[in-house]
Amino acid sequence: MTRLMTVLLFMGISYCIQAQTFSQVAQDEGINDNFGSSLFFGGGISFCDFDNDGDDDITFATPTGSDIYFYQNNNGTFVKIAPFVTNTSYTKQVLWVDYDNDGDKDFFATAIDGVNRLYRNNGNQTFTDVTVSAGITPISDPSVGATFGDYDNDGYLDLYILNNEYSGTFTNYMYRNNGDGTFTNTTFLTGTGDGVRLHFTGFFFDYNLDGFQDIYVISDRVQFNNTLFKNNQDGTFSDVSASTGTDINIDAMNSGGADYDNDGDIDLYVTNTPGMGGGGNVMLRNEYPVDSFFNATAATGTVFDRVGWGANFFDYDNDLDLDLYVSAFHNEAAKPNALYVNNGSGVFTEPLPNGFPGDTVLSLCNTVGDYNDDGMLDIAVSHYGNENFHLWKNESSNPNNYLKIRLEGTTSNKDGIGAMVEIYINGNKYIRSKHCGEGYMGQTSDKIHFGLGNSNFVDTLIVKWLGGNIDKFYNVAANQTFFALEGNNAPLPLDLTHFSGDIINDKKVGLQWTTLSEIDFKGFEIQRSPNGLTYQNIGFQLGKGEQSINQYSFLDENIPHAGRYYYRLKMMDNDGSFKYSNIVVLNIQSEELFSINVIYPNPVNEIMRLQYFSKTNQNVQFKIVTSDGRIVRQWKEEVFENNGLISLDVKDIIQGNYFLIMEGHFPSKFSAFFIVR
Repeated sequence: MTRLMTVLLFMGISYCIQAQTFSQVAQDEGINDNFGSSLFFGGGISFCDFDNDGDDDITFATPTGSDIYFYQNNNGTFVKIAPFVTNTSYTKQVLWVDYDNDGDKDFFATAIDGVNRLYRNNGNQTFTDVTVSAGITPISDPSVGATFGDYDNDGYLDLYILNNEYSGTFTNYMYRNNGDGTFTNTTFLTGTGDGVRLHFTGFFFDYNLDGFQDIYVISDRVQFNNTLFKNNQDGTFSDVSASTGTDINIDAMNSGGADYDNDGDIDLYVTNTPGMGGGGNVMLRNEYPVDSFFNATAATGTVFDRVGWGANFFDYDNDLDLDLYVSAFHNEAAKPNALYVNNGSGVFTEPLPNGFPGDTVLSLCNTVGDYNDDGMLDIAVSHYGNENFHLWKNESSNPNNYLKIRLEGTTSNKDGIGAMVEIYINGNKYIRSKHCGEGYMGQTSDKIHFGLGNSNFVDTLIVKWLGGNIDKFYNVAANQTFFALEGNNAPLPLDLTHFSGDIINDKKVGLQWTTLSEIDFKGFEIQRSPNGLTYQNIGFQLGKGEQSINQYSFLDENIPHAGRYYYRLKMMDNDGSFKYSNIVVLNIQSEELFSINVIYPNPVNEIMRLQYFSKTNQNVQFKIVTSDGRIVRQWKEEVFENNGLISLDVKDIIQGNYFLIMEGHFPSKFSAFFIVR
């Protein structure tokens, strides 16, 4: 029986036990700021290690006129440091992420009244604003949430931004990471705009366990249903909200989830305002392998008859099941924030009917991390108004053990975001999945946390990386931070030291790779993909077996047509095990290629100009299309051999984001542009 369950039986000593469970220590540990009054419901929090020194730092979003607050963790106490960046917009979501896979954390912030901004870490804790050069359109849209995930499994993190608007033109945006430090707006191509709605937050996760990241999108107000986008594994998504039962119409705020019932899949929890499309918050239990979710709110005891905002699952008492903390927008002692305790069977109780002592202020965003590295997860909270930020220190005194896991991808993204981690203890399976942007504008610790109960070690630890690699570790000791490097335990008896490719005469691709110390190794399956998602085998080479340098080459002479191609090696051992190499990306040109060299200005106000190149005189079909697929203008135009210029008058088209589609005797071309007034 846990400490908090004991409270239910011995209410006479409940306040004493409460005080020993969590203590508010923000000011004692050096955090002395607040968000301030706001008409748009607060700002986000990141509880992530931004300086890569091993402990969890905290970053707070701020209102208009204030620089973002960066609190550096120095061995369990915090120091507010000079801002890394100059950004005085009304920031909402703040995220630390290694988008360029160079080993350090970059920074991204959304803004409700300004431009969303991406800052690249220069490697020495100085930052450069690369928003424009990275291809993220610098337009003042009403953005709230953001989340990073690798939807095409190419090893680079893509970005999904959510906009909050009743009417107008600002849908959500999907930006695909090109792997070269730039992004391409693929909202229309992926089908993830989700219309013009009051979007709050989104959440990349793999609901059907197929190895590809899906997205759950939260919409405020009952007239806008929530949306589950299923990843089709070809660079597009399908709206499966109705068929899966996730299309709930409530006053939704929180998008996030975890495996609360320990059945091996990710469940969802959505917060709500009572009376707005339902009686309270909603727990959606994943029914995998059936492609649906079940409303298990009443059965789990998590209705929450208060105005709910941020919510996060975490194992507060390290007893092998996930508990739940929910922020309330009620300034009443009788309607506080809530800690729901999991009894081990997926049923929750709220044994602290008055919340933590003093935990009754108007709260919006919360997130979790282990700031003092004691294996017990703590909670950071941002409030509405002038109430200082809270840091709830976990002071549970039970003897349960824990395991924290730090991931580092090699062929998948460096942060390991999207990876599924499984542990086995006495034949029982427990899972966690790594995210970047979850809850209501939150980011939890970069380390994955498991409570282990009284177990002193994990029998088996399995990491399933995006892209297909699987690593297994055995007899992992408790009470440590375990470092899991992708491919670190690979059973393959070789070391791939080099893999690259070159374009030959615009028609062929030459691949080269080098290995060391091959022993009883089967060989290499050479694979090619037109989209970085689905690969086909285009050749095979036997291993040479030399215990020294082995050099290989392969010539791809059967390229279907012009475009971007992805190459990888499937390295196969004689015992049936395998792993994938890094991915080589090459752009193949065509003799019939028509291309747009540049569109300018972008954003455009009245006149947009297109510089093109054509290898022949030809007719080209042009279309201007909204992000949700509606054609607003189309025409045919004759273009001439060599370089040319086309001017477009867009004064009669309303402000918003659009795609220019070009079709002819060549693969279709897409370019994103924005109209501003």
